[in-house]
Amino acid sequence: MIAVVALLSYMQFIQKKQQIIEQAEINSECGLSQFPCVVKLKDGGSVQLDISPQPVEVLKPINIRIVLNNIDVNRVVGQFNGVGMNMGINRYIFKQKQDGSYHATVTLPVCVRNRMEWDAQISLETEQGVIIAPFRFEAFRQ
Repeated sequence: MIAVVALLSYMQFIQKKQQIIEQAEINSECGLSQFPCVVKLKDGGSVQLDISPQPVEVLKPINIRIVLNNIDVNRVVGQFNGVGMNMGINRYIFKQKQDGSYHATVTLPVCVRNRMEWDAQISLETEQGVIIAPFRFEAFRQ
């Protein structure tokens, strides 16, 4: 009986931590290739995303840097989705650097189009739940 209660308590705790508590608005002032780009959060915090090199090319590693302002996180995860076309699962866990920023090296899959738009959903896992910061960019096939 104690094991069942402990398991149910743990599952409730995990579910609460994975609950989305905020879905930020995409920054309409950021163009598809204007980086760094900043998304503001309701509580006054912000998420900055920078991508290099530019232009972004598919099947070539790109460096993505996230800088957080006034947000305490346990983990930063990025989900990259093709706009208008299913490009499979492209999920990356960002690693924190000594300067406090988060980094990941991402390789996007090839598309039949020469130019494709991508959505980057940056998930900030906090003690209270998950905050989603959306960004949009384009990638090219060379």
